[in-house]
Amino acid sequence: MPGKTRVTDVIISCYAMSGIRDYRETEDAIYFGVPEPLIDPQSMAFRSHAGVLNDMAVSHRLSLAVGRHKFGMPEDSAFAIRRIEASAGRHGTAMAREIELHFEVTAKRYGAVTGLKTVLLIGGATGRAVTTTFDVIPSALATFVRRERKFLDFAEVAMGGTEPQLSIIAEGRFRYHPSEGDRVSDGRRVDHVPALTLIDIAMSVAENGSPGTAGPSLWAEFFSYTDPRISFDILTEAGSMIFVQNDKRVAIVGKDESGRRNSPG
Repeated sequence: MPGKTRVTDVIISCYAMSGIRDYRETEDAIYFGVPEPLIDPQSMAFRSHAGVLNDMAVSHRLSLAVGRHKFGMPEDSAFAIRRIEASAGRHGTAMAREIELHFEVTAKRYGAVTGLKTVLLIGGATGRAVTTTFDVIPSALATFVRRERKFLDFAEVAMGGTEPQLSIIAEGRFRYHPSEGDRVSDGRRVDHVPALTLIDIAMSVAENGSPGTAGPSLWAEFFSYTDPRISFDILTEAGSMIFVQNDKRVAIVGKDESGRRNSPG
């Protein structure tokens, strides 16, 4: 099974495990077991060590690796997270080391996949479901956007600050100046502040007294590119944290569905 080879390669190279067991695959899902719980290397760079963020990182990594293979997406295509939700509770199988990953193509253009939804199910009594919706962006379009933003040299140019800066500018409003580390993903520079990093920043701000977002369940939506070269504001409202850059809302992170229903926009 080519899919089994792809998953095994990820488990061995990224999680330092000997392999997987009981792999099976259907048209829209894969199932397998692992010898130990998956701790994603990307989560080691996050400020928060909350399990929910680690599971989001695992879902992101497996979704990209398997999704590209399963639907024939070019390796140089970009995946942009538009929505991500994690809910705690018993999901899937009874064993915490059992993994399910389900796929749904949500959009196509000229026969190419441009939208993908995945659901990662981690079993066990304290398991979790992570649902992620991606836009799939062709390499040529990603290059065009970088050119328009005058950031074609993003991989060669370091950000000015080595440490991020957070300041309070009003009650319930913070200003965040990104650092070089805020746009590094798996050791590589990217041209934006990644979605999971924005969630991690929200958790960090929450720990400083804002509405809690670090619980076992949370959700986030991303509306626009977040430029790592420019500061952005974080507003707390209705149990959610709203990210604003250049007077434009770019993301929102919340801890439950009630906050999502009451969020602005």
